[in-house]
Amino acid sequence: MGAQGRERRGVVTKDAPDGGVASTLQADYDCGVTWSGNSSLCVGCLPPRGGRQLKIRSIAIALCCAFLCTPVRAGTFIGVLWPWLGPLAAPGLVEVVADLQTNPDVEVVTYWHSDWPALVDDINRQSPGTHILVIGYSLGANNAILVANSTNYIDSIIALQPSIFTTNTALTGNVGRIVEIYNPNRWMTFGGMGSQRLEGPNIEYITNNDSHPGAPFNSDFRSLVKSEIARLAALPPPNTPQAEVPKSSNPTAPGHPPAAAAFGSKADAAVQRRGGG
Repeated sequence: MGAQGRERRGVVTKDAPDGGVASTLQADYDCGVTWSGNSSLCVGCLPPRGGRQLKIRSIAIALCCAFLCTPVRAGTFIGVLWPWLGPLAAPGLVEVVADLQTNPDVEVVTYWHSDWPALVDDINRQSPGTHILVIGYSLGANNAILVANSTNYIDSIIALQPSIFTTNTALTGNVGRIVEIYNPNRWMTFGGMGSQRLEGPNIEYITNNDSHPGAPFNSDFRSLVKSEIARLAALPPPNTPQAEVPKSSNPTAPGHPPAAAAFGSKADAAVQRRGGG
């Protein structure tokens, strides 16, 4: 019958088969299994549980460190304010939104024009360093000003054909750049639905001859949107965190268009928000 081994946690001692000096294996094993014959291996030994846990912990720490040390570049948040009747009245803008959603470096969220306070809340929740671009069309362009007046900072606003059928609130918010595209001939935009000239400092005005439904199809407008996104991506992160001191999303000036009641029911002006188009 072969020699048997005496086991204790952390050390396995093997008796020499010929009665010689026993050899000791310093192999932090916890097996509880006897030696068999002249075999130099213990039958059924398991790797040390403590060592396995330590190895797993080390790998996890290394992965966490690698993740935390990887530089993360801030992206751009784009809020799009639909006109009256939402996307149904703006097929051209629907195309623009769909194209923007293919860009992995931006987040695009759309809002009904009357739901501009929700856009304010989303801007205030953005991580510090995120660039903000607001695109508004028709009544959505008018309410882009209310968004700017209710947030700490917006990098850029593109206002496409603001409507005269609402209160013309002056820009008082902090906006890096604001560009307005409008048609001064109100009879080409259904009596002025795209002919309002916004009020405020440093507004860049671009006039065109587009009809109101045709404005979002204009190649110059679409090129402006793309070039503005590229410009923001090249800028350093804003100095002022977006959510540092969030302003109230309640209007500081009359913001819900009086004309909305004339154009549609309360259901049209109800909050209807969704991500993407």
